[in-house]
Amino acid sequence: MDEEEEFPTGYPLSYKEIVFRQKKDRALQNKFRMQPELYIKKPYTFSASTYELITKNDKIYVPKALQQKCAKWYHLTLMHPGEKRLELTIAQNCTWIVLSTTCINVCKRCENCAVSKKRDKKYGLLPPKPTLEVIPWQMLCVDLVGPYKFGNVKKPKTYIEFHCMTMIDPATEFFDTVEIIEKTVDVIANWLEIHCLS
Repeated sequence: MDEEEEFPTGYPLSYKEIVFRQKKDRALQNKFRMQPELYIKKPYTFSASTYELITKNDKIYVPKALQQKCAKWYHLTLMHPGEKRLELTIAQNCTWIVLSTTCINVCKRCENCAVSKKRDKKYGLLPPKPTLEVIPWQMLCVDLVGPYKFGNVKKPKTYIEFHCMTMIDPATEFFDTVEIIEKTVDVIANWLEIHCLS
């Protein structure tokens, strides 16, 4: 406890406190023993003292006890940046496994950020662009069906064969069906103009 009281209070990441907390962090010590190629001790000098800190990818590995404290300090010092900017700033010198999650939690729990957050929607306010599908009678969907055959071919009086043309206007959802004589382009165009467009 006496050793803890000697830590500086103004800056949460003094080398002295990081060394002390790293030694107390069992999970970090296990990683340091089990993965020596990834977790490496490096000397850091401050004033007249040199401290051996555990690093990962040349960045100081912040122990669990200091992660929230570190993120909150950066959040206040940078005057309430967003989650991404906070994470990028911390990641320049420090690292830990759930760095992005810690930054998100710190920003979400900050009352000042919640009050000053812009709540104006910038999406869904413009009308849809006028496309052919929404302008009435600008697009017409035409399809041909048939021939449908009913009755016996050998008995002409009972045998029926007919072709059909369907028309749909997607904007108004108008639907109509017309019987046609045969499936040729000129017949279809004439029936469409006479029956639907006139």
